[in-house]
Amino acid sequence: MFFTDFYKVNHTDTSSSGTIFHIELNPGHDIYKAHFPGQPVLPGACTLQIIKECAQQMLNKKLQYSRINLCKFLRYVDPVQCNEIKLTISFNENEDGSLQMISNGTCEDSFFIKTKAIMKVK
Repeated sequence: MFFTDFYKVNHTDTSSSGTIFHIELNPGHDIYKAHFPGQPVLPGACTLQIIKECAQQMLNKKLQYSRINLCKFLRYVDPVQCNEIKLTISFNENEDGSLQMISNGTCEDSFFIKTKAIMKVK
C-alpha cells in the first residue's frame, strides 16, 4: 500500500462488468490536511494509485501503468461526506502480453472517475 492507513478494501464482488472493490477512505489521514485544508478532496494521483493497487490485488501480480488512454475525473470526492467508494475493474489481454484495464469509480452511486489504461506486469 502506497499510504499507510489511507484506505482499506472492505470486500470485493464480481459482476459481469468486472471486480468491484468496496473501499473505505480514512478522512482523518494526513494527506487531507494539505489537499485541501478545510475542504478535503481525494487527490487524483492517489485515486490512480488505489486503482493500481486494487488491480494488483485482483490479478495477484505487480503492475505498472504503461499508458493511460483515458482518465476522466467527473467530480471530486470529499472523504468526510463520502468515505466509501466503489471501484469496478476489468481486464483484457493484448497480443503483446500487456493488459487493457478499464475502471470506473462511484461515490454515492455517482461516477467520479473513468479510466482506460494499458498495464504491464513488472
